[in-house]
Amino acid sequence: MGSFESLKKIKDPLSFAARDNFRRLHVVKDLEIFVARWADAVRVNGDLPEAFVAELSACFKEFNTLSLKQKESRIRQSLHLIRTFEANSPLSAYQPQRLTGGDMPPEKDIRTMLRVFTVSTSRLKGVGPARLEKLREMGCETIGNLLYHFPFRYEDRRKVRTIGELQAGTSAYIMGTLSGITRKGVRQKGYLTAQISDGTGVLTLKWFKGLSYFQKSLRVGTRYHIFGEVKRFGPLLEIHHPDMEIVKNGGTSDMFGTFLPVYPETGTIGQKPFRKLMIQAFDTAAPYLTDPLPASLRTAYNFPSLAEGLKVLHCLDASRQEVSPEIQDFARARKRFLYETYFFLELILALNKRELAALPGVRCNATSNELATFIHALPFTLTGAQQRTLEEIFADVISPRPMNRLLQGDVGSGKTVVAGVAAALYLSHGYQVALMAPTEVLAQQHYRTFRQLPFIEKETLALLVGSHKASEKNNLHDAISTGEKRLVIGTHALIQKGVVFSNLGLVIIDEQHRFGVRQRFKLASKGPPPDLLMMTATPIPRTLSMTLYGDMDLSIIDELPPGRTPVVTRCVSGRKRGQLYTSLRNHLEKRQQVYVIYPLIEESEKLDLEDATTNAKWLREIVFPDYTVALLHGKLPSQEKQALMQSFQAGGIHVLVSTTVIEVGVDVPNATIMVIEHAERFGLSQLHQLRGRVGRGRKASFCYLVVHSKKSEDARKRLAIMEETTDGFKIAEADLAIRGPGDILGTRQSGSPLFMTHILGWDSQLLKQARDDAFSLLNYMPREALSGLLAYVKEKAKRWEELARI
Repeated sequence: MGSFESLKKIKDPLSFAARDNFRRLHVVKDLEIFVARWADAVRVNGDLPEAFVAELSACFKEFNTLSLKQKESRIRQSLHLIRTFEANSPLSAYQPQRLTGGDMPPEKDIRTMLRVFTVSTSRLKGVGPARLEKLREMGCETIGNLLYHFPFRYEDRRKVRTIGELQAGTSAYIMGTLSGITRKGVRQKGYLTAQISDGTGVLTLKWFKGLSYFQKSLRVGTRYHIFGEVKRFGPLLEIHHPDMEIVKNGGTSDMFGTFLPVYPETGTIGQKPFRKLMIQAFDTAAPYLTDPLPASLRTAYNFPSLAEGLKVLHCLDASRQEVSPEIQDFARARKRFLYETYFFLELILALNKRELAALPGVRCNATSNELATFIHALPFTLTGAQQRTLEEIFADVISPRPMNRLLQGDVGSGKTVVAGVAAALYLSHGYQVALMAPTEVLAQQHYRTFRQLPFIEKETLALLVGSHKASEKNNLHDAISTGEKRLVIGTHALIQKGVVFSNLGLVIIDEQHRFGVRQRFKLASKGPPPDLLMMTATPIPRTLSMTLYGDMDLSIIDELPPGRTPVVTRCVSGRKRGQLYTSLRNHLEKRQQVYVIYPLIEESEKLDLEDATTNAKWLREIVFPDYTVALLHGKLPSQEKQALMQSFQAGGIHVLVSTTVIEVGVDVPNATIMVIEHAERFGLSQLHQLRGRVGRGRKASFCYLVVHSKKSEDARKRLAIMEETTDGFKIAEADLAIRGPGDILGTRQSGSPLFMTHILGWDSQLLKQARDDAFSLLNYMPREALSGLLAYVKEKAKRWEELARI
């Protein structure tokens, strides 16, 4: 549900109650409960500001105990709050209902443009096989892809500066005469210098590559245009590898005295030839450009058209060469393409959700009494968050529509137990359940956990992983296809050829962000459409979950089981390792266990990082010779990994040296110390996941972040956040603020949706608005009016492969 729908859902019943001087108030029942449930749903989805939701909810506190006059007063107050919010909120700037069929782009024109967009860039002048391969690597193999490869910065080459006024640390455009060339050093360690003068001073130019070429091509006594970053070395100012061009008659130039875009990852193509390719691409497409955004949307947001936006961002309009990216035209164009990215991404998700809702769901006639029976059979009491989440899942279980739910919970919040109860509902009604995990270690742990649940029949439970022998797999395949094995836990082996379920009712996928969409839907497609429950312990900011999982219902376990002790986190310099090891020995003497995490398995010549193999030996032989030290990493055979983890869980191993293979799911309550070497090299999410392996019991636990090199500003922020909080959702929001949305779709290609946000920026409010627009548009606009829009969307979905499910 988006912001627009959320507001409408609470406004409509209140307006109905107030109609005709409150004559219908007696008809509206349980407003207090309705508002409370509405507020809970809005908070989970992050649709509206918390302050507004809290103030509105307060109007209905103890509402049922009030007199009739008091109820009328509270409803008037709540409607006033809603109207005030609407008047001052961006939601009021545009309401999707204003769109009409005439706003939609014509399907014929859209399809013509798409045909041009799919023309290969090999048709452009200057693109041979080698250059085409480079363009493919950049995601620019077609005209359309090339046009949407936006600059990440701009160079202002309009104003000529004198050498006398140059300052280090700035980029500058100068014109001067080459007065001398000198080559120093030999072979790879050599470099070339040249002096430029303009009457106000002398500037040194330096080259470290292509020395022979520049030595032959540069002409002493010739006047040059020069642009580059000014650096200071002692008293001298220098520019390294400047952009240069001989000053011709009149001094005019296409590359100087203007404003130029700079593109990401052009590599061997170079900026100048890449700009020429962009001009060719635009000239090819220009006669066929049809704006895919509805006209009234562009008007409401004051967006430029598709053609105008492309001209501005690529600096293709000669009349705009006297502008800069700070002015309104650039801001409007960037916002237009960012909104377009959000809008079509959310429209794809809205289509996915509608198509899924139309499919026949699994008919599981479970009852609330059955749910209560399974919950009461547990040897512990569920948290309120677990109970609430199970109620949300239960509503999906008994619904005729397919379940498509993401279960999000911090490390140690009890997602597996919730999944176990959900599985029991299906198993008790004759269905099979499949649970897929990303690693064998985690699959084996889930297998052990499910065996301990009192309502799981152990003889019908199976573990299917890649390390099984062929004969074992064949036997399991037979048992699964006949329905003998009804709860199957495994890795990607579950989606291999030969695995056929007889009556699959529920698919549970743990740590789903590790699987591509194609993989998880391949599992879900093994038979009639089963219900789908995905779990992740990686907290995802609400705005990003709307982007990636906008077609899914969301449940959040935001409460840890009682008795968990928060993990104390401290940064430690690598120089103080001796003190750290003394502390570790104190914990080992108390019969507690230790994780030591390294980023590499073996020593690397490319990276100056300490490796797990070398240091496991050092810890075993020198530091802790009287304790058992073992090494665990992903390259070990599966049986050896399993044996090591079982020994560690049983207390036979005191210090487990590991790579990030233990990042997810490993549960050893007696392990109370986590040491992460080279912590400055890890991302926030990964650090949080690793830290989650300790603090899983009642003993005080510690996480030491060992820093070896000088921290970057981002690394400093990450480590400070880790010291300040153990709340995964706060950490996720901080991570988003530090490094932006990143590449959460699991691709690095420039064609992925979040590539645009990397170049154009990130705007959470604009994302929410685009989501409201897309979902509302699909709800009220006849499908035939959307034919052109849907044609464009499906072409987008092909490029955004991870979302191509419509």
